Amino acid sequence: MKLRSHLVIAMTSLIVSSLLVVGIFTVTVSRRGMTRLASEQLSFKAEEIRKFAWNQWDVLVTNGLTELPLFREAVLDSVNSYARTVVREGIETVTAFDQNGQILFASSESGVSLSDDDWNTIRNEEGIFRLSVDTTELIGYVFQFDPLEWTVLTSVPVSQFFAETDEITITLVAGSLLILVTMIALLLFVASRIATPVTEIASGMREISRSRNFDTRLPARGFDEVRYAATAFNTMSIDLKNSYQRLREIAVSEAKAHAELDNREIEALLILGRLSDYNDHETGLHIIRVGLYSMLLAQALGIPAEESRLLYRAAPLHDVGKIAVPKHILLKPGPLDNAERETMQQHTIAGHRILSEADSPSLKVGAEIALTHHEKYNGCGYPNGLSGTDIPLFSRILAVADVFDAVTTPRPYKDPWPLDRAFELVQTERGEHFDPTIADLFLQNHDKVIDVFMNAELTDGRN
Repeated sequence: MKLRSHLVIAMTSLIVSSLLVVGIFTVTVSRRGMTRLASEQLSFKAEEIRKFAWNQWDVLVTNGLTELPLFREAVLDSVNSYARTVVREGIETVTAFDQNGQILFASSESGVSLSDDDWNTIRNEEGIFRLSVDTTELIGYVFQFDPLEWTVLTSVPVSQFFAETDEITITLVAGSLLILVTMIALLLFVASRIATPVTEIASGMREISRSRNFDTRLPARGFDEVRYAATAFNTMSIDLKNSYQRLREIAVSEAKAHAELDNREIEALLILGRLSDYNDHETGLHIIRVGLYSMLLAQALGIPAEESRLLYRAAPLHDVGKIAVPKHILLKPGPLDNAERETMQQHTIAGHRILSEADSPSLKVGAEIALTHHEKYNGCGYPNGLSGTDIPLFSRILAVADVFDAVTTPRPYKDPWPLDRAFELVQTERGEHFDPTIADLFLQNHDKVIDVFMNAELTDGRN
């Protein structure tokens, strides 16, 4: 056998094996990386749904409504609505099953109907699973919501899950085949000149596999076929980079959308809160200060940041029921008689009635606060005469914030108190009107309270 034949066979075997090994390794590494990113995104959305479901459930627990079917159904509807905003429509699906595997709700029209084998696989389990629905393969993240005995599946078709990776694989295979054909043809004539570009291609593939730096490019030089092979490799690198970039852009876009919705909700809550002050001739700073005082106390109590922010959003709604109180009572310059006082006290019930039918967590907390923020720790408050820790924690916090701000600001029936006198009132009412622990924390944060009082007009209500 001629030397050329030996050389062609040897180099062809080397090229084929190198392309196969490096190509498979590159596809495997890139597939793992993109699969991990897609899995993390799927898991993140599932965890957001889980946190939202727990927040809804905590509202029922706080209000003692866990055994009422109507409110349990409301939690299901609320979680279903939230799930639809989280997943990508037409691609991802959230399906909740009861303990018998029956669908409770789904973010798409039909949801995901599982076979008995797949149901037995995921029930009482958590994590990423691969499932079959008819002829469709799915990747799904499963978690259990124990309070309502739900199994929740966030799923996406395998074809969509691996779409970017499959595109990369096809590009890599096509490029590799082109490289192989080109190399075999050119080996018959320029075997010695082929070694350099082949080494560069293998080196570039190894560099991508090692560092995942998709900016690696090969110089297009030599014969036309070699230049074309280098161009195919560079195209593959660009496709890999673009795929990762698309995933990042999707994540950033979703984060911006959530932030925009968050800001809009805060604006709406502030506007709704200011309705309560419209007839009272308050400037709007009252609801901002009360919210800031409340969040300050929540943080001092060690309440998690998300719950503290929920209280801050809901606090402006505490007096929304005042829109139902006649203007001549709100603006009366002197003391109220018994009938007028009874009418005024009805604003707590009116506020709860206005907000209680909402699905928003902020409005639900606002309904609770509107009803109970005039209850007193010693049981002498209204409308229900609750005492001690029977009063919801958020309402006990807001009671201190609301009274302090009310006495330090001018009203039609009184002049503002000096700050020292207001702090003395908090001390005096410790254990009577106010929860002792919360009153102590308010007094301990004296300087921060004064800072809020002096600078509330500088905030836009979104910190």
